[in-house]
Amino acid sequence: KVTGGVKAKYQTMAVAEDASLAAKNLPIYDEASSPADFATFCRTAVTDKSSPEYEKMYYHLLRCFTSADTTHNGLISASDFDALVDVAAAAPRKFGFAPQASEQYVSVEERKEARANLFKSINTEGTGEISFQEFLAWAMEHIK
Repeated sequence: KVTGGVKAKYQTMAVAEDASLAAKNLPIYDEASSPADFATFCRTAVTDKSSPEYEKMYYHLLRCFTSADTTHNGLISASDFDALVDVAAAAPRKFGFAPQASEQYVSVEERKEARANLFKSINTEGTGEISFQEFLAWAMEHIK
């Protein structure tokens, strides 16, 4: 326990942004100007793990996953999965490769039920939560 009014003083310092990390956090479709460009990007990302496209896809999916991880424990629950799908589907929707949820499902209840079933199929460990590795494996296979 600290007593006596101790105060810490720290010097202000500038923090430089790491440009290599900033580039990885751009939307994956920034360089795609057409559906064909985006399809080529995706094809390369899922077939060549040594490609810059794979690296960009990996970081995109990781960013989507961490955004949906509301408990910050590195796992996604069934209740967080619905939001994860919506965030991850933004890029394919932009180029017409995935329908809007409102076009695919007649009601919110139908969407939630379908996504709960999808969640169960991804949760191969049967824990009730999915890890990033489970999500990544499913997403890369789904993109193929």
